[in-house]
Amino acid sequence: MSQRDLRAELFTLLRAHVHEPVQIGTATSMCGELGLNSVELMEIAAEIEDHFGVRLPDEILPELETVGDMLRAVELRMEASPRVYHS
Repeated sequence: MSQRDLRAELFTLLRAHVHEPVQIGTATSMCGELGLNSVELMEIAAEIEDHFGVRLPDEILPELETVGDMLRAVELRMEASPRVYHS
């Protein structure tokens, strides 16, 4: 999967959880600008794990402050353990 495709799919997953219309970019704050709380972040992480076939350990979730942080975390795990993702 290309980085562009990964980014587009991640943005789509995030938009399903955003409460207000907002422009999503890699510098967008997960909690501040997207208005997500810790429970929603855990739900999103679970969806990402299912969709992309990666594992995002709970202990890294507080470190994922921006959409770009989440994107990099998914990319790193996909590179470390390439698998077929669910589209």
